[in-house]
Amino acid sequence: MDIEIVETTPIKMNEPLILSGLPEVGLVGSIAAMHVVEELNIREVGFIESEYMPPVSVVHNKKLLSPLRMYADSSLILVLSEIPVPPSMYYPLSKKLAMWYKKKNPRMVVLLGGIAVPNREEIEKPKVVGVASDEEALRFLEKNNVEILEEGFLVGIHSLILKECSKGGIPAVYLMAESHYGIPDPGAAAKVLETLNEGFGLNLDVKKLIEKDEEIRVMARDLMRRTTESMRVMSKPQEEDLPVMYR
Repeated sequence: MDIEIVETTPIKMNEPLILSGLPEVGLVGSIAAMHVVEELNIREVGFIESEYMPPVSVVHNKKLLSPLRMYADSSLILVLSEIPVPPSMYYPLSKKLAMWYKKKNPRMVVLLGGIAVPNREEIEKPKVVGVASDEEALRFLEKNNVEILEEGFLVGIHSLILKECSKGGIPAVYLMAESHYGIPDPGAAAKVLETLNEGFGLNLDVKKLIEKDEEIRVMARDLMRRTTESMRVMSKPQEEDLPVMYR
C-alpha cells in the first residue's frame, strides 16, 4: 500500500516531542490534538496521503486541507486526523509513521487516547493509564505517577504504532484516559493533556475543554459515529482471537 508522508515545510529540530492524536475511543486523541494546535498556535507542516484514504478533504478558514496532517513548532511535532483511519491502513500506516518518527530522533513519542469504562458518567476525574515501548518510556510513566497497565489487550492504530516504536527502539508511551466508548469525551482529553503538562511542561490550558464540553460533543458527533463504525470493523475479528486469559 502506497502511503506518502509529505513535509510541506521541512521539519528539522533536535529531539522533538512527538504527539499523535488519531480518532479512537471517545475521540480523546483527536480532541486533545486539536486543542494543542489551538492553544500553542502551531503551524501545519505536512500531510499524509494514500490512494486508500477516503476521498475526503476538509476546509478550515477558507483553506483546503488534508484530513490527516502534521503540525510543528520549534520543539514539538503533532500528527492528527479528522477522519477515522481505515482499518486496512492500520498496519502500513503504523510502520510508515514509526520509520518517520525514528528519522526525527524524538525524545519521546506520546500517543493520546482513551480507554473505555462502563461507568464513565459516575467518574468526575478520569484517571490516566499508560503503556510503554521500552524501559526509558516506562521510567517516564513511573516518574510522572501514571498508572501503568499491567494486564490488558490493546486494539487499534495507536497500539500498532506503539508496537512499531518498540521494535524500532523509539521511546514511546500510550496515554489513555478513562473515557466513554462511543461518545466524544472532552473531559478525558483534558485529563490526558494535564498528564502532558506535568510530564513535559507544556502549560496547556484545558479549562476550555471542560467549559465547552457539550459544544465539542455536538461538533464531533459525526466523526464519533464514523469512528465507532470503523472500530467495530477492526475489533470484531480481534475479539475472536482474544487470548483466553482476557475473555
